[in-house]
Amino acid sequence: MADINDLDPVSRAEFANEMTPCLALTSGVGMTAADQRVWLSAAYRALDGIPIALLKRGCDAAMKTADHPSKIVPTIIKEIRDDWDWRKKFAKRPRPMLDAPDPAPEISEAERANVSQSMATLLARMAATAPNLETILGGKNGST
Repeated sequence: MADINDLDPVSRAEFANEMTPCLALTSGVGMTAADQRVWLSAAYRALDGIPIALLKRGCDAAMKTADHPSKIVPTIIKEIRDDWDWRKKFAKRPRPMLDAPDPAPEISEAERANVSQSMATLLARMAATAPNLETILGGKNGST
């Protein structure tokens, strides 16, 4: 089974290896070698970015049904369109990071000021009940 995450475009060599038999079956004797090269170039552009597994599947379908070179690319596209579209759509979606830490919560300035005031009040109360707290904390109310 092909890797459904594979979006690597087929190389020109792989493309030619898969498409040449399709072309040979449908072109007959009237297509020159130069015509075949032009056709392969045009087909490569038409199927730009296709992964190898999808191209192979499309070529298998084309070899069974296409009876003319002009029908090869449409047959391949018809055969693989849904899977290729799905792969491209899936690849664009961000994948969740399973081990990613939770993002830090947003703290407003008002909330920061409130916490700061609460800490100052707490330290003042502690200093009143523990005479040497300032010495332990390194200065008045914990400041240096």
